[in-house]
Amino acid sequence: WSTLHARPVSPTASSPLPTATRRSTVTPRPTATLYATPSPRPTFDPAQAGTIAERIADARGLLPRWNTPLTPVDFHDMTVALYRQAMAHPPFPQSDRTILRLLSLWPREAVRFDPRAQAQTSAAIYIPAERQVYLRRDWEADPATLELQLAYGYARALADQIGELPQLRQEAGTLDRRLALQALGDGDACFALSRYADLTPGTQISAVLQATTPRWSPETDTLQRLSRLPLTLGNRFAAQLYATGGISTLNQALLRPPRSTEQLLHPRRYLEGDEPQVLPPLAVDLGHGWTLTRSETLGEALLGQALRSWSLGKYGEHDATDWGGDLLQLWQGPDQAYAALWQVSWDSGLAAGHFHALLLRLMPRPLLQGAVHSTPRPVDLPPGHWWAGNQGALYVWRHLDTVYLVWGSDEAAVLTLIRQLPARP
Repeated sequence: WSTLHARPVSPTASSPLPTATRRSTVTPRPTATLYATPSPRPTFDPAQAGTIAERIADARGLLPRWNTPLTPVDFHDMTVALYRQAMAHPPFPQSDRTILRLLSLWPREAVRFDPRAQAQTSAAIYIPAERQVYLRRDWEADPATLELQLAYGYARALADQIGELPQLRQEAGTLDRRLALQALGDGDACFALSRYADLTPGTQISAVLQATTPRWSPETDTLQRLSRLPLTLGNRFAAQLYATGGISTLNQALLRPPRSTEQLLHPRRYLEGDEPQVLPPLAVDLGHGWTLTRSETLGEALLGQALRSWSLGKYGEHDATDWGGDLLQLWQGPDQAYAALWQVSWDSGLAAGHFHALLLRLMPRPLLQGAVHSTPRPVDLPPGHWWAGNQGALYVWRHLDTVYLVWGSDEAAVLTLIRQLPARP
């Protein structure tokens, strides 16, 4: 009666078990042919799931477009479901580890997703790709945790149904946009759960973090913060939006989602339609074997996380305020060589100057490893700051309201990028 070892379930396919509703019950079939020992007696009656789904929809004030199937599983099958989901749709930040590794936000040692660790604290979880909720029938810990996680799963499914968020994420062109869409769905579900549980909107609910936060082996503080970033951003945004305009403003956000994490961090900018600048990419030929592999807008939230990690907590999110837009381009060349250009635009010259000053205090260690030393700047370069060493070169330059970071393992490629910067005098 479990389909976890069969082919992936189509989003439009019905669950092998009927959806629990107020008018129906779920009666699991015997599992003697699947397991050597019988499963423990469930501590939660799946027939109650329909009532919880209705209550969470009432708390959010929205009607679901379809019933969300419920599949009872044990610990092993929950682990398989989480693993299968991660392989098909890697969770953030694993989905963008190439960019995060470039910014020294992803560990240099081997890191793997640990579905068993997440399954141990997950009594119920919503799988977006399958549009269904998995429920641990062998959950023996706190029943209140199971109820909260199940209610959150139904609330998260509701947000996807109303806003078509999975499709929008597939169509999103930048990391910043994808992160904003994920955060919107997570935050809307947190708001619905807070009303369901009679909590203040914006309250951080540990049971939700336990079920939804991806686990890693080994775990680091930076990975943990990044893994929780969508939920943290969305929870705060939903609470502030509700305080500003009520439930109708939240409904409108699902139909007209924020376009950047800047709008999540500053809901006023979302309400006023203030969108980030779109920066022109640099078209340059670095020679034979070099290819432009990524062009990404990282956004204010991820920039704040980078500053926090680089400075060991001294700087952070507040130092990224007045971010105006950014574009990170990554070229890869022969023998695993790389070169990167990051343009970061600001709302004012004063904000650009503040960011530039922070970089000069922090660089070059966060972006270059090994022996690095300040060397005379080539005479044909703009008057920026230049470092070079065994692991490559780094250049920081500010021009008006834009700060440029150019770095890479190949010094010649870095110099070529600098000489092609569009804002040269």
